Amino acid sequence: VIKQEDYSAAAKKQSSYRLTVTRLRGTIFDTNMKSLTNANSDIYVAVTPTDEGKNTMSRYLSVEQMQELSKKLSDGKPVLLKTKKEIKGDGVLSISVPVCQDGDTLAPHLLGYLDGDGHGVSGLQKTFDDLLYSESTVDFLYACDAKGKLLSRFSTETVNDERITASGVKTTIDADVQKIAEGVMEDFKSGALVVAEVGTGKIRALVSRPDFNPTTITDYLEDESSPLLNRAFCAYNVGSVFKPCVAAAAL
Repeated sequence: VIKQEDYSAAAKKQSSYRLTVTRLRGTIFDTNMKSLTNANSDIYVAVTPTDEGKNTMSRYLSVEQMQELSKKLSDGKPVLLKTKKEIKGDGVLSISVPVCQDGDTLAPHLLGYLDGDGHGVSGLQKTFDDLLYSESTVDFLYACDAKGKLLSRFSTETVNDERITASGVKTTIDADVQKIAEGVMEDFKSGALVVAEVGTGKIRALVSRPDFNPTTITDYLEDESSPLLNRAFCAYNVGSVFKPCVAAAAL
């Protein structure tokens, strides 16, 4: 009786197979509560190692892709595939999951990027990592027998705690102003642009060039143009700004 909860949890763990899709992380919002991170989604398909699953996927994949999929399914475990659209059919389950950051994410220098474990390394992702980081994942749970074989007659449970991505951090950035600012800076190879609200000093947009894709950080580590450097936060020598004062004094 004392150990009932522990035994129940252990039995549930031993009688299911977990297929993890992705890790969830809190959202960074703009001043109007528009999502700056988790703004886009990817579709993933879980294919069971059954004839029904193979038949369904054969309508969407090429011969070469089906051969590769069949090879993976030969292990007797479900296989996860990333697709461009939702796929419905016997032996197949689809789910749409939020993408924390991708190549289209606004203000990459301000938001920062993550490491392989999902922790913030720079920018707001690092500053508010304690609030944004989560151990929660999106999963497919399959019932299985004592030997780990899937029980296809039992329904599959989907685990997706949407409360994680619904919460997060609100910034002063205005996504619409940020888009305009980034468009203005497209023709600049190097530099920075900051838009601040005069009355309050709140930052509405912040752009640094060159920029980077937060999903491929290793591509920029040895780049001589230092794209990971946030030039909007750098200190610059203001000596040249004072030259008009000297010229005015001479006149």
